[in-house]
Amino acid sequence: GTSLAAAARVEADKVFVFVRHGESINNVLSQRKSIVQFFKEGGAFRDPRLSGLGESQALDVSTVLFGSQQRNVDSYHLFDGRGEDTFQAVYVSPMRRTLLTAMLLFGPAAHKHSIPFKAMPWAHEQRHSISDVASRTTALLAYANESAKRVFGSYKRGTEPLASLMGTLEALPDAWSE
Repeated sequence: GTSLAAAARVEADKVFVFVRHGESINNVLSQRKSIVQFFKEGGAFRDPRLSGLGESQALDVSTVLFGSQQRNVDSYHLFDGRGEDTFQAVYVSPMRRTLLTAMLLFGPAAHKHSIPFKAMPWAHEQRHSISDVASRTTALLAYANESAKRVFGSYKRGTEPLASLMGTLEALPDAWSE
C-alpha cells in the first residue's frame, strides 16, 4: 500500500505548463534590422502588442494543446476535471502580449469550464529592455476589456476567466512595473 505521507505528497504535486507569448511587434521590428541599430534608434516599444503572426501562433498552440480548432473543445480534458493533470488556473504576466496570448490560447475552453486567469507580477519576464516594462494598470484593464470583447464576443463581466483576470489586474498598483 501507499503510505499516507506519500499519498499526501502526490496530492500536493501541481503541474505547471509554461507557454511563451506569441511574436510581438518589437520582435518583428528587431528582425528587420540589426538589434543594435534597432535599439540605438529607440525602436523598442514599451509593453508591445502581439503581431498578426503572434496571434496566429497562439491559436496554433491552442489547437495542439486542446486537440481541436474549436477553441472551446477540450479533447485532452485539460480543464474539464476528467484528465490526469487538470488545469486549475491560468497564470499570466500582466503585459499586453501575454494577456492576449492567454486569451487566444486558453480563453474559450477556460470560459466553458470556469477556469480563472490570474495576472501575477511574478510571472513577468526579466527586464532587459523597454519592451519588458508593462503598461500602467489602468491601460492594462482597458486593453484586457478590449481584447476580451474581441476574443469572446459578448461576455458577462462576472464570469471566468475574466472575473479573476480583472480582479487581479485591479489589485495591482498603477505603476507596478516601473
